[in-house]
Amino acid sequence: MGEELDRPAGVRVAFVTASDPRVVAEDTDRRLHDRAFAELGVALDHVGWDEPGADWAGYDLVVIRSPWDYPERLPDFLAWLDGVDGRAPLHNPAGVVRWNLDKRYLVALAGLGVPVVPTAFATSAAEATAAIERVDLDGDRAGEVVVKPTVSAGSRDTGRFARSDPAALALADRIVGGGRAVMVQPAVPSVAERGEVAHVLVDGELSHAYRKGPLLATGGGLLSGDEYVEVREPVVAPAAWVDLARQVHDAACELLVAAGALDLGPLLYARIDLVELPSGEPALLEAELFEPMLSVDLEPGAPARFAHACLERATR
Repeated sequence: MGEELDRPAGVRVAFVTASDPRVVAEDTDRRLHDRAFAELGVALDHVGWDEPGADWAGYDLVVIRSPWDYPERLPDFLAWLDGVDGRAPLHNPAGVVRWNLDKRYLVALAGLGVPVVPTAFATSAAEATAAIERVDLDGDRAGEVVVKPTVSAGSRDTGRFARSDPAALALADRIVGGGRAVMVQPAVPSVAERGEVAHVLVDGELSHAYRKGPLLATGGGLLSGDEYVEVREPVVAPAAWVDLARQVHDAACELLVAAGALDLGPLLYARIDLVELPSGEPALLEAELFEPMLSVDLEPGAPARFAHACLERATR
């Protein structure tokens, strides 16, 4: 990808991150991105989205990468997004971010035929109670449920519970009580056993895939205790799973173009998280279209592949 691109002097790219040092420490992709861009002779800066006086218009490309404190500062983040929209060549574009922020996008994707893990949404305690009671997996309402906000990152305010556990409703009540929407999904057994498979797409094509191990313990905590620890390993995704990842990407682009949020696909990057249903078929758990961990450390060619794609966009 892009091996014959010219390397004009003076090209500047910014990766949007957060000023919080904890976020910087969590971004394990960072040093590999730095090396890949340096090998192309392209200046790469990591700039906090909330950094005062940042000259976003001075960059040839601004790529949203790790602004992972945005859920706690959502109004400020949206104000930043509005401010940079139209002033800088932003990828993925601001309209994509706004659409992808809230996981109720799953409803729209399901409407285009994408197989999605069954999900119920609620904005009140009564709706949350009904969602916990009725959400099912292939007609089974006996299994556990996962409760989380529709706007979240890094499994914040997310828990797996027995359906009868009062803590499930307590978490849902806390979420809606704070003015947020909540989503309830059946706990897919394969996720607790093997985790989910992340498919990283660059310009709409598979770059690499990796398995994310189970995170949630029954009862609302993390398997790793108080600290969020994600176990990752590279995998060769089956062709049917790769096809579904592309289907999700293409369906999202179709919806975004129709809504005027995207001029034309493909997206510079996407991470499509799929899980195995009891039937053995894959289904969409989440489509990360603006701030996914790409885990380029798991695939030797991934850093250069992404850097070339960014350079191509920066020099269009």
